[in-house]
Amino acid sequence: MWADAFNELATSTTPRISETVQALRKLVGSNDLMAYLCMIGIRLIEMHRVLKATGSLYLHCDPTASIT
Repeated sequence: MWADAFNELATSTTPRISETVQALRKLVGSNDLMAYLCMIGIRLIEMHRVLKATGSLYLHCDPTASIT
């Protein structure tokens, strides 16, 4: 469930990530987009953790993940 991912991001990460994810929830609400953001957030944190300092990460977000 995405609420578990949200709680992990909001409580078990850096203050900057925690504040960002909480602000996103206020902006976006509790819907499919927020579920996606939480899911990808957990994965990005883990990818950053295992990525070498000289590594690169490319993330493609299509228009369906837009709030406009």
